Order: sequence, then C-alpha cells, then structure tokens
Amino acid sequence: MPDAKPQDLTVGDVLNHTYRLDQQIGEGGMGRVFQATDLKLERKVAVKALHAANADVETIRRFDRETQVMGQLDHPGVVTLFAFGRTRGVPWLAMRLLEGRDLWELLAEAGGRMTPAQLLPIVRQTLTALGYLHGRGLLHRDLKPSNIHIGKTGRVTLCDFGLARGHKSSLTRTGVIWGTPEYMAPEQILGERELDGRTDLYSLAVVMFRVLAGQPLFPDATDQDVLRAHLSRPRPDVARVVPTLSPMIGAAMQKGLAIHPEDRFQSAEEMLAAFEMVLSLPPVGVKPVPSPAPSPVRRSGGTRVVPHHREASVETAPGVASPDTKPQEDSEPSTRPHGFPALDDDSSARTRRDGFEQLTVVGGVSTRPEGFEGLESRETTVTPVEENHTQPVRLEPEPAQTMLGSGGDTAPVNKKVAVPVPLMVGGAVLLFLLGLVVAKVLG
Repeated sequence: MPDAKPQDLTVGDVLNHTYRLDQQIGEGGMGRVFQATDLKLERKVAVKALHAANADVETIRRFDRETQVMGQLDHPGVVTLFAFGRTRGVPWLAMRLLEGRDLWELLAEAGGRMTPAQLLPIVRQTLTALGYLHGRGLLHRDLKPSNIHIGKTGRVTLCDFGLARGHKSSLTRTGVIWGTPEYMAPEQILGERELDGRTDLYSLAVVMFRVLAGQPLFPDATDQDVLRAHLSRPRPDVARVVPTLSPMIGAAMQKGLAIHPEDRFQSAEEMLAAFEMVLSLPPVGVKPVPSPAPSPVRRSGGTRVVPHHREASVETAPGVASPDTKPQEDSEPSTRPHGFPALDDDSSARTRRDGFEQLTVVGGVSTRPEGFEGLESRETTVTPVEENHTQPVRLEPEPAQTMLGSGGDTAPVNKKVAVPVPLMVGGAVLLFLLGLVVAKVLG
C-alpha cells in the first residue's frame, strides 16, 4: 500500500499528544514556524515544520540533519532542541521559543544602520557561539541577519541549522548550492566539499558590513551577479562608505571579507580579538572625553595644591593670572574682594594686606618713627603660607604677582607695593600701642 500524501500542519493540531499549535509566527520557503504549548510541561515552545510540498527526499534529509545537529548542541548561544517527529508525513521539531527579535528587526529599529558600539555585543556573542560550533566540527553555512536572534535581555542566539553540517559531510549534492547568495563565501559558491569555520566567519563579515554601512556588500545586483562578485570583485571599504568609522574598522573588515580563506581570520577567537579592539575605537573626528581630574585642595592666598605622584606642585588658582599673563586693568574689578578700594598709580593711600592704610608723607615730613630716618627702603613680596599641612610644600615667590583677599576669595594685584622696612616696624609699634589703649578702655 503506497504511503499517504503529506499534509501541511495547521493551527490546532496536537503533535505527538504533546505540542498544541497555537499560532503561526513565521514562514519561509521551506516551512513554517508555530508558537505551541507543551501540554505536559505547560510551557511555550516553537515548532518548525516543513511545507508538505517540500517533503521530498533531499529536503527531508536536510531537515533530519538539522535535528541531529541541534540534538548535539548545548550552548546558551545556540537554540535548544526539545523533541522531533513526523505528523501526517510532515517532519517537525520542537525547540525553545525565542522572545525578542532577529537582527533584521533590530537593524530597522536603528534606522537601517548601527554604530560600532551597538554592534560589538552582538558580534561578541555570535563569534562565541560560532567558536563553540566549530570546536565540535560543525558549520552553520547560512549565517544571515534573520538567523541571528537577539532576546529582550540582549542575549544572542543562533538559529536555523537546516544547512549545518560537518566539515567533510557529503550531504550537498554535486552541482547544487545551498545558502543565501548575499552572504555566501566564495568557496561555498564554488561547491567545495571540505569547508571549515572560515566560511562562517566570511558570512558574518558580510553581515557586519551590511549593519555598519546600511547597505549590502554588493548593492543593485541580481543573485547571479552577487555570486560572481563574491568570487572576484574588490570589496568596498566600509570606512569610506561611512566616513565616521575608524580606518582600523575598514582594515579589519577587508581581512574578514578576503576572497581566499587563508587571507581571512583563521578562527572565531582571532576574529573576536580583532573586532573587540577596532569596534571600541571612537568615531573619526570625535575626541574622547577625558576623565575628570580630582578636585584640588584650596589654599589661602589664591594658590592650590595639585597632587602629582610623590611630589606636590603648585599652580595658580582659577581667577588668578599667571606670571606671564597680561595684568588685568583696574576697570575690571570683578575679582577684587568686596570692600577694598582699587589701587591706582596716583592714589595717595595704599592698602596693606591687613587692611590698614600705608603710612604716607604728609606736608613733606615723613611719618617714620623718630630715629629711623635715612634707612633705604626695599621691596618685599609677601607669599601666603598655610599652616597645618600634612605634606611640606615649597611655594616660590611670584615676582610679578601678589594676592589680596580672605575667605578663599582671590584677586590679582597688578603692581608691586614697595614697603620700607622702617615704616613696617613703625606700623607694628603703633598697632601694639593702639591695642593697649583699646584694652584699657574696655577694661
């Protein structure tokens, strides 16, 4: 009695008394994908089933091969197989339901092109999964955006192993090419039987070009033209297509897209190491933002201490002109402490650091204390000193600058103030006597 003609599976069918088909969630040239319920374990699964019209001997062999490959794999980056079987003459398999979207959908949400920073985690996980496959002697052979799935948490999973096989498998018939032309490696197009992991790495490089450039590797070409282009046409430089990409990315992509396998990356690990580096480079023309420097320790008198390894150096605080900076004009008193008068060249009274006016000559008679006339005056520069430092700091006097202010305020003084020594001594004596008088009155 001849076998019954295969019939397509539909929503509502229960497979093997276990998997109820709830809704169709995908369809391709070879078959359909359903969301189903595992009636025994009460969980959602995905069921992939062939079209009845495709249930010929060769297609069933490929489908059975996918089942065998998936049954051998146990990796978080590879879809997990739960069960397989045949219903009404149509082979099917149940696998983990992947929530999220494939790379095509993610690319569309990004506006048709992704940045290196967005692509890097996807490439990293994809190459890790390919390294696992290649280590077990298996190839995917149909790597493309629709077979790279990104979950809600960002986890990448490779799916659709219908073309997967071992390095030396004889599954492919002579003269028949299986795969997607846009992403096929040259040796795969030529029908070479002994392929290796470099074939998958080429396909991934084509996917990466598509994602980074926002266009196919060989645009505006028929399938036959694309196949010929993979065999002989020079590869466009992605860094020229997108000028903001680093030339290092372009160089790495050229290596990944090399026509001859020996010119490409030789393993998934080697390719991952290269793209970990180049995809982390900043865009061309954008300077990296430096990390903020530690907050300096404020010092009185307008200086601050900047730690530097074992020694401490001193730099001018904000708002304080450096020695080689042009002095500010008196018409810009924005940094002068409140309450202090401007210092003019023609002023008859000058202000000292303690707030008292400098002693002047009145009516041609010096106000120096008696006995101190005739002493030559000399210029002095007062350098602020802070007490209770945990580390000794040497402050060099600034020949063209002095500081004026208190409470952390700072202001530049444009000129030196020549203070005669006798006047300084006389002023100290007067202050002392004034203090005695005030103490006497208050007492």
